[in-house]
Amino acid sequence: MRTRYGEILASTSRTRSWAVLWGAWTGASVVGHVEVRSEAEADAPHRGRLDWWVEPDVEGRSVGQQLVAAAVAWSIAHPDLEWLDAGVTDDDAERLSVVRANGFTIVGRVPDRFRIGGRSVGDVLVARRVAAWRGRDAGRADVVDRTDRHVPSAGGVLLRSH
Repeated sequence: MRTRYGEILASTSRTRSWAVLWGAWTGASVVGHVEVRSEAEADAPHRGRLDWWVEPDVEGRSVGQQLVAAAVAWSIAHPDLEWLDAGVTDDDAERLSVVRANGFTIVGRVPDRFRIGGRSVGDVLVARRVAAWRGRDAGRADVVDRTDRHVPSAGGVLLRSH
């Protein structure tokens, strides 16, 4: 299966698995991407996972900032999402700055989470509320069965860096 940046990679399934991906280009070159995807835990359908990547030669030009802002805006408009979660290595001040500028707060730290190049690197866990809790109660008759929920098309966002 061929995929391109800016397309929805996966949609709904019985496993609640979905992802939305946007890309940033300079000319014909992909210089970054961001994705929001479902959490792996079945009991967390109200949470999305954010991840992004930017080419080193365009870092510091707000490409990551624009990508994360686009993903946050989509998430705010998504009716089933209430939270976005992300992780940033503790040695990456620029990535931490990007998520904090987009309303994320630090909710935890995992020391010695990774071994990169023979050194210990911690993980900074961040989260951002994107919608108010809707207070759904399993005992109410008007509760929607989330087993078959679906993620509407985001249409993709094309960001261009100059």
